[in-house]
Amino acid sequence: MGVSVYYWAVPPSSALFKRLQTDEAFLGLMGVLFHRGGGIYHFFTELDDEEGEEILTDAVHRYADLFGPEPVARRLIEEFRRHVEEIRLRHPGIERRRRTLEKTQGVLLERLPTVLGHVRGDAQSFVGKLVFGDREHGALEAIKASGRKCSDNPGSSSAGFVSLSLVKEGARVLNAIDTETVLADALSDDPWALENFVYWRSLYAAAAAHDEVLFVGVC
Repeated sequence: MGVSVYYWAVPPSSALFKRLQTDEAFLGLMGVLFHRGGGIYHFFTELDDEEGEEILTDAVHRYADLFGPEPVARRLIEEFRRHVEEIRLRHPGIERRRRTLEKTQGVLLERLPTVLGHVRGDAQSFVGKLVFGDREHGALEAIKASGRKCSDNPGSSSAGFVSLSLVKEGARVLNAIDTETVLADALSDDPWALENFVYWRSLYAAAAAHDEVLFVGVC
């Protein structure tokens, strides 16, 4: 069974981004929410109240060792919600800068390096970083340094991000690909992958234009 890769833009100056560099519980909560109800920018505003509460209640009890007693966990959730709301207020439209590679990332990982091979000697590594990110949130690095299991934190599935420098470089390189001929030929047997690529490339361009990093989640 394949997995999908989720992307959403986040300002590196935001309190949410900074909190994820130090707070393991915040990282865990992001891991719970990133693929639910349209993602973190939509979970608290667009998901049905009953469904959202069911997801949060389950997380509070399932990850009690990470989130703490229920009153503490509820405060954590409210802080997370405020950080997300602040980003949406300060950066109108950011909630639309998100995309999902729906089980097509394998095709891009296999074929994009061939398309880029004539312009980049590191094409394989470069594409891998564009797809899965080139950095990890500091909270995950702290878990690794402590010797604890990363798998104990649900945020381990969403702990990667594409740095601002790579977002900009990726936008430039992807924009130069001749989609109508070169890439269309490479993906001629998989039009769904081609469509996913076009939307994914547009996300890189939009994030680069707004100086945003791209959070990456795999589910």
